[in-house]
Amino acid sequence: MQLLINNIEVNLTSGSVLKDNNRINIRAKTLQVLQCLIKNRDRIVTKNELLSDIWRDVVVQEQVLVQSIKEIRDLLGIDVIKTFPRQGYRWVGEYTELNKKTKGRRSLVLTTLLLLGIGLLAILVWKSIKDSSNINQSLKVAVMPVVNEMPDSQHQWLPLEGMNQLIYQLNGKTSLSVIDTNNVLYAIEHIDNYVGLAMEEQVFLLRQFLSADIIVRTRLTGFPQDFQLHYAIYSRHGTERGIEFSTSVESVLIQLAKVVAKRFGESSNSQQVHYQSDFSNEAFASGVEHYLVADYVNAIPLFRAALLVNPEFLAARRFLATSLTNSGALAEGINLMKENIIHAQRLNDQREHLRAVLMLGFWLLNDEQNSSHKPDDFQQAEAYLQQARELAERYQDKLFIAYSYEELGRVKYKQGQLDIAKEYFSIALTYHQSFRNSYGQTAALIELAKIAATESQVKLSEEYFQQALKIVNDNDVPVNKVFVLLAKADVLNAHHQVHQAITTANSAMEIAKQSDNQYLINKVTAWFNQSSDKTIN
Repeated sequence: MQLLINNIEVNLTSGSVLKDNNRINIRAKTLQVLQCLIKNRDRIVTKNELLSDIWRDVVVQEQVLVQSIKEIRDLLGIDVIKTFPRQGYRWVGEYTELNKKTKGRRSLVLTTLLLLGIGLLAILVWKSIKDSSNINQSLKVAVMPVVNEMPDSQHQWLPLEGMNQLIYQLNGKTSLSVIDTNNVLYAIEHIDNYVGLAMEEQVFLLRQFLSADIIVRTRLTGFPQDFQLHYAIYSRHGTERGIEFSTSVESVLIQLAKVVAKRFGESSNSQQVHYQSDFSNEAFASGVEHYLVADYVNAIPLFRAALLVNPEFLAARRFLATSLTNSGALAEGINLMKENIIHAQRLNDQREHLRAVLMLGFWLLNDEQNSSHKPDDFQQAEAYLQQARELAERYQDKLFIAYSYEELGRVKYKQGQLDIAKEYFSIALTYHQSFRNSYGQTAALIELAKIAATESQVKLSEEYFQQALKIVNDNDVPVNKVFVLLAKADVLNAHHQVHQAITTANSAMEIAKQSDNQYLINKVTAWFNQSSDKTIN
């Protein structure tokens, strides 16, 4: 069956497209998606239906379907397929079936063009062969889909689109030979039992299948405006791991491209790239893995090792200080964070400067070793938090302006100055609302709900909680939902509604277990044990 779609000839039998006088072969799975959508053009075809019919012989992520849809739109036009969020896709493009007569006229034109181009093609082929003898063979790099561990439903595009962005950056900033997305996905699809293999085995098979010298694997975590990109770079000489931090997905991928360029290829950008030693990166990345499961005993020596090699590794010092604080060594943690302030100022690292000042204020405010806070303690904490707010405003960092107002609001709440606390939390909420898909609003809404409950405004308190729950449900954020439910349980307990409080906390525990998040499980367990869990993650 041959169709004419947007003046592009499509052969659904052979799987080829004639576009701008160039014949392009459609990837096998993408062709099957196209055939299925056109065949069922009178209805929405669900994602599950497409995945089960076309990828029935292999376990894959939904992103392989997203990539096929993208390929079809790139070939035939963005308007030929309509996306129905949370449902599927429907073919909406117009087309004409090509009969033999129509095809004959087109073939005559194409033949004429072909004859005129034969001479030029021969010249280009000869030039290509001649030039290739003078080009040094560059290293071949394969980028795997980005593993999405963002705690929301707003980054479902990330695995393949993030992969494409990183490939684009590597192509633009290095002389490396980067394998395109389709070939990597084709390799993943056709390696038997790929999904069930250990990572090292997957990397080995990919390297063999693609003849790649380097495999880049990435995993994105964090929160909007505060991303962490964990990476592993596999070469024939070993594995290098590390973490990059940034305020956007795009910028954190650019940072990783610079790391790869510095390590393996000549960068086309003359700008100097700060690069940490392999051992320091490896120790830090290993430490973070322990840190994320609250294994501070094993995380601490790894962070110390990273700092020993590179004393200017600010993130390593921050994680070390936090690990020590979570282990009860608050004084040492505070001293390390003060060191980070000095280094951050000298290196002009604004984010680390802000983090250090804000965290010092937070630790002093929530010092569990100090059972009876004195006015001086609050004043010292407030002084750091005010400094953090001033720095954030100077750096025009809206996220940390919001964080600063939240912590200042908590100071005023503990001091009993409820009107000022409400004002600070409302300012924080306004800043969070300025971010796209920001579920950071929930922290301020929780505090406003607690204040309303303290003032016996039960209806207003419930409205704040419902608003927070709607935000986390809309964005599908289990972490924030657990916090909202635990705060609500606290309010119910305070009003002697014990049964409802326990039911609410049980719902939080169910979400924590479904998320397989030990940090959240610890938070809920601490609630049931009537103990305070002030660990920072």
